[in-house]
Amino acid sequence: MVQSKKIKKLRILFILLFLIFLIFSFLITDYIKTKYTTTKLNNKSDSYLKIYNTVYNQYKEMSEVFLSGVITMNQLDEKLLIYQDSTENVQKSIRDNLYSNIQKRYETLKEKHITSINIILPDNTFLLVMKNPKKYNFQASKLRTDITYVNKTKKPFDSFNIGKGGSGFRFLHPIFNKEKYVGLICFTFDASAITSNIMKQYYVLSNFYFKKDYFTDDFLSKSKIYKPSPHKGYLHNTKVLNELKKATRKDIEQLIPSNIIREKTYENFSSLNVETIVDKQANITITTIPIINKIDKTIQGILTIRAKADDIKSYLWIINLIYILIILIVCLLLYLFYKIISEKEALKFEVKKKTNQLQEINDNLEHKIEKNTQELKKRNSELLQQKDFLNALIETSPVPFFIKNIDGKYINVNKIWCEFTGFTKKEILNKSVYDVAPKDIADIYYEQDLKVFKLEENPQVYESHVVNKNTKVVHDVIFYKSAFFDEKGEVAGLIGTLLDLTRIKALEEEKIKKEKLILEQSKFVQMGEMIGNIAHQWRQPLSLISTVTSGLKLDFELDKIEKESSVKNLQTVLNTVVYLSDTINQFSNFIKEDRTLTKVKVQDRILEVLKILDAALKNNHININLQLNEEIPLYVELVVGELSQVLINIITNSKDAYLINKITTNKIINIKSFKKDDFAYIVIEDYAGGIKEDIISKIFDPYFTTKHQYQGTGLGLYICKDIIEKHLKGKISAKNTKKGVEFIIKLKLVK
Repeated sequence: MVQSKKIKKLRILFILLFLIFLIFSFLITDYIKTKYTTTKLNNKSDSYLKIYNTVYNQYKEMSEVFLSGVITMNQLDEKLLIYQDSTENVQKSIRDNLYSNIQKRYETLKEKHITSINIILPDNTFLLVMKNPKKYNFQASKLRTDITYVNKTKKPFDSFNIGKGGSGFRFLHPIFNKEKYVGLICFTFDASAITSNIMKQYYVLSNFYFKKDYFTDDFLSKSKIYKPSPHKGYLHNTKVLNELKKATRKDIEQLIPSNIIREKTYENFSSLNVETIVDKQANITITTIPIINKIDKTIQGILTIRAKADDIKSYLWIINLIYILIILIVCLLLYLFYKIISEKEALKFEVKKKTNQLQEINDNLEHKIEKNTQELKKRNSELLQQKDFLNALIETSPVPFFIKNIDGKYINVNKIWCEFTGFTKKEILNKSVYDVAPKDIADIYYEQDLKVFKLEENPQVYESHVVNKNTKVVHDVIFYKSAFFDEKGEVAGLIGTLLDLTRIKALEEEKIKKEKLILEQSKFVQMGEMIGNIAHQWRQPLSLISTVTSGLKLDFELDKIEKESSVKNLQTVLNTVVYLSDTINQFSNFIKEDRTLTKVKVQDRILEVLKILDAALKNNHININLQLNEEIPLYVELVVGELSQVLINIITNSKDAYLINKITTNKIINIKSFKKDDFAYIVIEDYAGGIKEDIISKIFDPYFTTKHQYQGTGLGLYICKDIIEKHLKGKISAKNTKKGVEFIIKLKLVK
């Protein structure tokens, strides 16, 4: 009965220790995750505010460029000076002349989302409204405080403003004739100008919301542009919604937040600060940027930016995994300690029981003593086995592990701990923290150990540093410590482990460096291929120039110069130089790093690539069989040089395969293009023997090559796959045919 009570108390104690450790581990893990998430969201807020300001300033600069052209080409300052003191007929002539001269530029700027260009006199009277030239000589409404502000201060002004005729980003510029102020010109861009450019330049979704209170009921009843948003009291701009549909990409168009996060986003509409929140369920971040009228400082609307939150999700997943592993290890260790101590209690109870039996029994005393002795030996053997098992578990643990006695001296450490600190087990046993760390760090260890020994913090979790004795490298770590007890239930020492935060950061940096290295290597490979193709293209023209000039030199030396023949020969040299110049232009257009998305015809890109490779293919007696079906043009939107890089790489691989496999007949490369559903297909096939079936699935892996180590880097097809699938949002695959290999490229068509 006494034994069962003690074991029951011991079991309850270990359960309490585990629960305490579980709570502390959860709190520290939650602290790390919260701190990281907060920092990441603040960084996103700053980043997207810079993006918004950049796009906003682009349109401000556009208005300044257009202003300069209008003033210079139309002598706008002189016309405004004359207009104010002229007759009605002269004024009409000036208005008609300005409208006619500005109309073409105005229509061009509509593609840039401009909605209005207005010319206004110093008394707030509208002289010209480009979108309605028949409307003039009327006063600006009281809502147009920006016009009153510029006419009063005579300084440039820009801001988002809502008026009777709608909303937009307005850029107002004062106009002077010499030193006399004669009026102003106002450029208004629709909100879709900002959202469209943000979505085209960055990997996000962007939308605008406007407060309904700023619009009159009469205007909204007639407007086809402004429609109610899902949240009461706010409006959508249908132009922005149309841009949203055109600009989205398939892999991000489903960035839809949950209803709870959506409501929380609307709550931020009254804040003057840029704020970012994360929707962990939908794996997205939502940034809200208030659009403020610079005169009355009111919030006119809100710009929202939605983006993927993969970086936050990945980091939190790693932290959760580490937390689970630590819990499992500590749970196992506590269980083993519980088993050892409970076995000791059971053994003590057994010894006492046998002693009482010896006092009561007088018969066969020697036999009973022997029997009890054997039982004790068996128990001791089991305890020794459990001790050996515990030592083996500690020694093979994948994390640094240590045990200290109540005096703070190390009584056991594992191999990983020795490698981490630079000490051998012999150097550290029976030593204190002041023997393994600088005094300032050792003081921290000592104070934290005392809290565990006094059970003030048990289990204990805290951040600190560890200095490796040999390398002097300082590691940022998290310590996990817990006390253990002797047979009397008193603290006998502590067990501890640590998590290396420096290693986690190093792995992230290594991944970034590797990706940069692959990109740089691909650039060198591309440059090498271009130099080789230039050499092929120039060999014959340079030979022709050498032959002609040598002939001219010989005629000159022999004094046999004939004017007609010399002119003809010099013309041949000139034509050849022009050909070489055109070749350089072709290669320059290919390798320049222009990241602009362009609508191109697939058939034209294939023909341009074949011009670049023409000399290299002819020199190796390789024929091209084209099936491009020019009657059905295939248009796609892409970065021009990237598709050329993919085609050159695949065709060059086919050429090299013919050479490596020493094939001398039927050296043909088939290239065809066709339309299927809403996609353009490019198929490139050769008869060079194909690729072994056991490795064809690896050809798109980085650094994998079937060529000799001095002939290939293993990056070509990897870069091709990266360009097609990540940049062009298409698909690329390869399969063996009867006599060779066939590459298939699939790209999304555009109208």
